[in-house]
Amino acid sequence: ITRGDATVEVKGKAPALLVEVLARGGRDVCAKEVAHAMWPHGETEFAMGALNTTLFRARRRYDLERLLLLEDGRLGLNTELCLVDRWLLESALDSAATILELGDGSDPRGLRDALHVIAATYRGPLLEQDRSEAVDEARDRVRARIALVCKQADEMFRDLETTALGLLERIAARDPCPWMSAA
Repeated sequence: ITRGDATVEVKGKAPALLVEVLARGGRDVCAKEVAHAMWPHGETEFAMGALNTTLFRARRRYDLERLLLLEDGRLGLNTELCLVDRWLLESALDSAATILELGDGSDPRGLRDALHVIAATYRGPLLEQDRSEAVDEARDRVRARIALVCKQADEMFRDLETTALGLLERIAARDPCPWMSAA
């Protein structure tokens, strides 16, 4: 977590809590799912108690009271206080996918803008140091969306007789793995 120019080092179970929330999108996340992921061998009551304790401690120790929200059984980051690069990336992917669905090449500038945001925002595998089922699924989903959008965009730009952006190759240089050629 970066607050202003300072980095806040979060310890204990708090990093795992943040990772699980972020892996599930960072907004409107089912608290029971997070609790079960973090304490898979405990009963629901135990897992929810442990989640509440972790949340309480993280809020108190790291001053995250207004950042990490729990309301009506849903966890999320306060979008008014933070910016998550994944949100920017997914917004750009949504924009590019919408333009590509139209398929008529009517907005090549909008598509290029969205693709440039994707290239600037994607810095490698999502939550690269973390391993959990939710993280792996989110990472694979993001990678698949990027690969699909990039390949469709390259095809559209070829159809428009313009230079292909080579975006797929630029992104693959940051995250070299077989998923790029499979989509």
